[in-house]
Amino acid sequence: MKKNLILLRTLRKDITILFFICLATIICINFWLINIPEIFTCGAKIGVIVEKLSLSYISAFIFYFLVVHIKTQKDKANIYTYINKKVYMVIGSCLGLINELSKSSNINLKEKYPNSEELTQMFLKINPNENAPLLLSVTSNIYANWIQYFEYYKKRSNDATEKIFLKMPFLDTKLVNLLAKIDDCSHFMVIRNTVNTMPIKNTDLTSFQNTFSDYIELIKELEKYAEEKMKIYK
Repeated sequence: MKKNLILLRTLRKDITILFFICLATIICINFWLINIPEIFTCGAKIGVIVEKLSLSYISAFIFYFLVVHIKTQKDKANIYTYINKKVYMVIGSCLGLINELSKSSNINLKEKYPNSEELTQMFLKINPNENAPLLLSVTSNIYANWIQYFEYYKKRSNDATEKIFLKMPFLDTKLVNLLAKIDDCSHFMVIRNTVNTMPIKNTDLTSFQNTFSDYIELIKELEKYAEEKMKIYK
């Protein structure tokens, strides 16, 4: 049932509408107009031509659907099932980080994503040089600091995006644009530069707030796209 839904929903609207117009035309000609006298000369001949054209289009539509569209969508469904998981890994990297920031700062979020005030409170309460919830060495019991933790989630997101881009010929251009914006976002750039200059003198994370806020907005946009366009591939 789900596969059939995908096949129908992925048909181009214009050719589907034209199919139903042709079908309605044939029904109209054979069940109504056939019993009405010609209103003008050659009206019946024109009706026959229109009916034949409609039948030709319906035949072409059925051939396209059975031979071309079904195979194309099966291939696309297989690829997008994989891509879908990677897209939600990009989204999940941000949400996972937000969740740990919320826990460590003891700030309960009203919604999935923090508002400006909640983000400020979280970042004020966390020292970037303190231990984050990421164990780097089990034997030595060494934990990552928060900059390294940001870098960890950045890498997860970058790796997922890289794997998605390997399927570039099959990707929607809007999805590519959204992922490229996230991959090149200012938050990732700042973290990449900061992790190479540790330790830092900051006593809280507020200097990272603006870029992190921009990152969240990009993730929200990606999640909205995924829910609208990729939900059928879950």
